[in-house]
Amino acid sequence: MNSPLIQTDRFVLSETERSAIEHELHHYEDPRAASIEALKIVQKERGWVPDGAIYAIGDLLGIPASDVEGVATFYSQIFRQPVGRHIIRVCNSMVCFIGGHENVVDEIKTSLGI
Repeated sequence: MNSPLIQTDRFVLSETERSAIEHELHHYEDPRAASIEALKIVQKERGWVPDGAIYAIGDLLGIPASDVEGVATFYSQIFRQPVGRHIIRVCNSMVCFIGGHENVVDEIKTSLGI
């Protein structure tokens, strides 16, 4: 279960982030539609999207932080915690499970020593 968003200090978007988000905002009639682009902009700059950025994006777009958080948690490619430089994703659908995805995971772990 995800913990609720609590803003503990003031997060500030960089001028680059702010400018890029404002540029994207002009492409959408509804500011909520720009939230995914805003999240991608912050992630590109920082490598992930901290809680404070959710509030800052909401403020900039004029929408509730909960709406931005909803978008962020819906998309698996938006990282809500710091991640490594390289990300390995392994299919875990039913087809992959039946096909033996566990062997792939085991081989990756062995190769990387994790």
